[in-house]
Amino acid sequence: MKTIWIVLISFIATALIVGGGTYYFVHKNAVDQRNNLQNQINSLNAEISTLQSNNASSNSSSASNSISQKTTKSTLVDGKVSYTLPTGWQLKGDAPKSLGPIKSLAAVFLQPSSKPKIEFSDDYVATVAVFDTANAKSAKDWFENVAQGGFSQPNDVTNNLTINGRDTYYFKQITNSYIDVRYIIFSGEYVVYVSSRVSATHYDATTQQPDQHTDLTKYEPDIQSIANSLVISD
Repeated sequence: MKTIWIVLISFIATALIVGGGTYYFVHKNAVDQRNNLQNQINSLNAEISTLQSNNASSNSSSASNSISQKTTKSTLVDGKVSYTLPTGWQLKGDAPKSLGPIKSLAAVFLQPSSKPKIEFSDDYVATVAVFDTANAKSAKDWFENVAQGGFSQPNDVTNNLTINGRDTYYFKQITNSYIDVRYIIFSGEYVVYVSSRVSATHYDATTQQPDQHTDLTKYEPDIQSIANSLVISD
């Protein structure tokens, strides 16, 4: 009888030891796996946070650059005329001051930063020039009679506009050889003349057939943007 009790007690003790060891092993393994998983989650969260931070910084920088480009302002005639360069445009330099029989008070060339070419590798540009009104009565009157810019033809596109409270004459001259876009903005003291050749076709002298054509009409919205940004203080 004593032997049976000894065997029974030994069996129970062994079961407790084995069961306890198994529980400890399983529990420790679960804890280790949980800790390992949490470390992976923490690492992923850190990477996500870094990516979000870099992306936010990049977006902020892009937005800042975009705002800077869109608000690049220039002035002429001691600040009495101001305009904004379109995104991707830059000041090229001074332009000739003569327009037909008259001379400007100030004139500049503007160009896209990509510096496209037109007509035998000449740089494509837009011109902004400031003139006296010379007793003209309107923007159209100044262009036709003072600057002697010519009268519109059936193929041309013209319009009388108002830009920032100023009388404006829009004249898109369309010929077989070129397309010129012009905005004439008129105030009591000054006239601002914005112009650009957006298309050019050259003809062979012998065959009289086109041998070179450049189409930059995609820049017409930029020319309009320059004109719309003009502010004249007189």
